[in-house]
Amino acid sequence: MNYKINKYVMEETFLSYAKEEDLSQTYIDCYDGINNITFSSNVKDAFNKLNYSTLKNYPRGNHLKESIKNYWSSKIDLNFNNIILTEGSINGIYLSNKLFLKPNDNVLGCTPQFPEYAMDVKMHGGNFNYYTLKEENNHLFNEDEFIKLINNTYKLIYLDNPNNPTGQIISLKQIEKIIKVAKNHDIVVVVDEAYGDYMNTENSATNLINKYDNVIILKTFSKFFALAGTRAGYMIVPNNLYDLINKISNPYCINEIGRQMASIALNDNNFIKETLYINKKIKSYFFKSWKNLIISHTDKTVSIFLLHHKNPSINLEKEFAKFNIDVVNGCAYIDLGENYARLRIPKEKDLEKVLLAFEYIDKL
Repeated sequence: MNYKINKYVMEETFLSYAKEEDLSQTYIDCYDGINNITFSSNVKDAFNKLNYSTLKNYPRGNHLKESIKNYWSSKIDLNFNNIILTEGSINGIYLSNKLFLKPNDNVLGCTPQFPEYAMDVKMHGGNFNYYTLKEENNHLFNEDEFIKLINNTYKLIYLDNPNNPTGQIISLKQIEKIIKVAKNHDIVVVVDEAYGDYMNTENSATNLINKYDNVIILKTFSKFFALAGTRAGYMIVPNNLYDLINKISNPYCINEIGRQMASIALNDNNFIKETLYINKKIKSYFFKSWKNLIISHTDKTVSIFLLHHKNPSINLEKEFAKFNIDVVNGCAYIDLGENYARLRIPKEKDLEKVLLAFEYIDKL
């Protein structure tokens, strides 16, 4: 059969580091961006008490939206028309692009950052242009250099914060400067905060939602809150975009179990504090004077970081695999080579083994 498939889907090269298969039990998982370090005991207790009847009905009600509203209440007054539930933050990407993009539209982002965003732009027939985080500047984001690229040809700007793969936090002041300039050109800025709960709530672009009508924030429970299996997330949007996005979204997004568990996780302050503390503690062990290994600019509370070897012929993914450590190959990101790898910090019990691998690879 001659399938009449969207030509942009046919022509686009699939670029994703998502894995469908389970990792071998012998491997140390430094691959997925999940929280493998801590979990909410309140969520675990609630999950163990679930009743089958929870599964019989369609997920309805605003209990999760109410929890999200309360979570942000000390910083900003959200209403239900600011909150759209999504299947993780990636569903927010799909909805944003579906709402705004048509063939030949231009989007501005940076590299490296979450690779599947650019792929989705191209499958809408759009063009993804980017500002490059420079290796010689340790991949530090420079908002002034980024702003110089903004012009009327762009319809959307996409930035992940904290950056994936570096784990660096872009300050709210920097984000706001970009939003201001973008507004002058009628450009909507999509801030993907998939790893945003690893930074203080004061730094979230959510704080700007009542100040600017050209910003969309994407959030997920997959990373920090250790609920990747529930596929729970949400968008924070200006009031005037709520009805439009609702037209193209799934009214039953996030199953009832996911809604309940996410609500409980948001209210577990002890878990939130413990997670930030332990992440910072474990990540600090990697900050030392390596000879050939370089960690790009990153923040200590964020669970991921970007590593590269000075020798471009070194394949870091393969070298770590020799120690049964799974990492994301740098080739998954635009303009990075195989001498790059993204790592998520290991469990505390695996820390010694990972550091031994660092010491060996650093001598290559």
